[in-house]
Formats: sequence, C-alpha cells, structure tokens
Amino acid sequence: MYVPKSPLDELPSARAAFGPYFARARHTGEPVEFAEFVDGRVVQVAVVPEGRRLVVTWHTLGILDVLTLDGLRTSLAAIIETLAHTELALERSATRRSLRLVEGGL
Repeated sequence: MYVPKSPLDELPSARAAFGPYFARARHTGEPVEFAEFVDGRVVQVAVVPEGRRLVVTWHTLGILDVLTLDGLRTSLAAIIETLAHTELALERSATRRSLRLVEGGL
C-alpha cells in the first residue's frame, strides 16, 4: 500500500505552488499557513520549521467537481464558504501568535 509522505507525493503539481511558502518558512524560521488550489482540490497547509527540517501538515478543504455544471456550482460554493472560514481561522491564528510575542511568548 502506498502511503504519501508529503503533499508533494500526493499532489504532484504542488511543488511550484508550495515552494515559495516552504522557502519563507526556511528563511524566517516561523510557521507558515496557507490555502492553495492544486490538482483539482483546495488544501490547507501548515509548514513548521524544526531545525533543518520542515514539518508539513495538510488537509483537503474541498474537491472541485467538474463532471456536471450543477456539480461544479455546488463544489465551488462549498469551497468558497470553506475558504472564508479558513481565512478567518488563519487571521485569528496570526493574531494569537502576535499577541503571544507582545505578552512575552507564553
């Protein structure tokens, strides 16, 4: 049984899309979170530097259904709604990290 080890194994075209985020995490040493459309799906990705490695976690937020126009409309609406919620969660997460820095890193 094949078990993907990274988003790049599961989503072959992700290398170009994710590369800049990986580079930013390596350069800054700070975690990076983002949502990206790749290979017919929207994925939420978190990249956390740990020493010389990057720990990458991801989950699929939605899959684009292109079999019928109705399926396309429905899947796009669901993805847009999910992205709106994801954007709010990412903003809250960034705000919490900023507040922790101001409060002394607790």
